Amino acid sequence: MESHVALKKTWSGIKGKWVEPDVRDSVVDYVRYWSLRTGINSMVLVDLIGISRGKYYEWRKRYGKVNEHNSWVPRDFWLEAWEKEAIVEYCVNHPRNGYRRLTYMLMDADIVAASPSSAYRVLKDAELLSQWNRKPTRKGDGFIQPLKAHEHWHIDISYLNIRGTFYYLCSHLDGYSRYIVHWEIAMQGIHDRNRCRDHHPTGVSYFGLLRRIKSSVI
Repeated sequence: MESHVALKKTWSGIKGKWVEPDVRDSVVDYVRYWSLRTGINSMVLVDLIGISRGKYYEWRKRYGKVNEHNSWVPRDFWLEAWEKEAIVEYCVNHPRNGYRRLTYMLMDADIVAASPSSAYRVLKDAELLSQWNRKPTRKGDGFIQPLKAHEHWHIDISYLNIRGTFYYLCSHLDGYSRYIVHWEIAMQGIHDRNRCRDHHPTGVSYFGLLRRIKSSVI
């Protein structure tokens, strides 16, 4: 009895702290021992010790096990640092070959024995696979607006319901002034750029076009 009391005194301050596996197992043994002999609920003893019930259940689940880290366990087939450096150096010296061909060239030269997927990951981490895709993309940069009139025209095709009949509204818009250079309403889509060149000196605004359409429908 005295040994259990002395043992319990050594557990002061274990709440919210990391404890060694031996201390963790001794707490589980203590709760089991006195719960069986006194008939007291184990949770009451856990509360008296001063730890949370969730922690006690976790300790009971890990009883007899040592603490292990959560990182990847090193494997024998993993590439070592010098092998990765050799793959990168060989790729720099042979830039015209793909990663699959480089993999077998490395094995033929008795430098590194690795799978093509491993070589691909090493070269990708070293950013050596982007040289085949160097063309820059303008995605997300937005449209470059024109700086003067008639520098850029936009084509717009929409539908008009005129007395129950659908027509095509084909129009050319100036990208700078947002004026309609030329427009036509037709049963079929008709677009002639020469007509726009003939009409652009007397282009009408968008609101003027709406008024013209509205008056023709009424």
